[in-house]
Amino acid sequence: MTSQEPLNSPADRLFGQKIAVVSRCSWTLYNFRRRLLRSAEDRGAAVLGIGGGGDGYERRLAAAGLRFCDVPIARRGLDPLQDLRLLWRFYRLFRAERPGVVHLFTIKPVIYGALAAQLARVPVRVATVTGLGHVFVSARWPLRRLVMALYKLALGVCDLVFFQNQDDRSLFVDNGLVRPDKTRLVAGSGVDVEAYAPAAHVPGSGDGPLTFVMVARLIAEKGVREFLEAASRTVERFPGTRFVLVGGVDQRNPFALGKDEIAALNASHVVAWVGEVVDVRPH
Repeated sequence: MTSQEPLNSPADRLFGQKIAVVSRCSWTLYNFRRRLLRSAEDRGAAVLGIGGGGDGYERRLAAAGLRFCDVPIARRGLDPLQDLRLLWRFYRLFRAERPGVVHLFTIKPVIYGALAAQLARVPVRVATVTGLGHVFVSARWPLRRLVMALYKLALGVCDLVFFQNQDDRSLFVDNGLVRPDKTRLVAGSGVDVEAYAPAAHVPGSGDGPLTFVMVARLIAEKGVREFLEAASRTVERFPGTRFVLVGGVDQRNPFALGKDEIAALNASHVVAWVGEVVDVRPH
């Protein structure tokens, strides 16, 4: 299946009503879903963004004219009491707002948001699995089995489930987490090609050192350690080569680089680490 196929599902009627788009935080809503929110509004929908606030991006959503509701969502681990509170918050919000559609992104919003939407009798429930995360990649088997069971329960009450690559879709379908007829494939979250247009070639701009730039949070699963190792080996053979790492420390992630690694990166003469930035384009 491809994103060009007709959906032939209740999710065809996304527009012309109230839509709740739920993600982990206001940062992800602003950076990854803002165009989706705006597109829905342009088609006559009343749109509500839902996620954790406190990162400053709720103000950016407001400045863009987009409504946002703060629902704190923990990023790590499974805490039964905390997760039940999240389920209850979603349920109360959906009952109060009465959206016709909820579209859920990232693991906890998908699981607890879908179940809450079912309990609140939201007519159309859509989920997007944006990736597997460390639970499927590195977590121990008991935790993985628990999350798979929760996914199966939540996706069972969804009308449509989007995946962003065929491997993830196959894993979920082959493990019985979702019926294949409920799934669709899309080519990622999308890129704003106006904001991220290729720069025009400037004569003489290629005269400087060959530069490799990596943009990623400093967690192992992004391949940061491999980038640092590759940089070290390459600079040893080709001293004029330049390496730049753009990304912030994410200590809330269980696979974040350790303090010693961060200290070594700060002192590195091989890789220029510029940290987290609002706009990566200048780099």
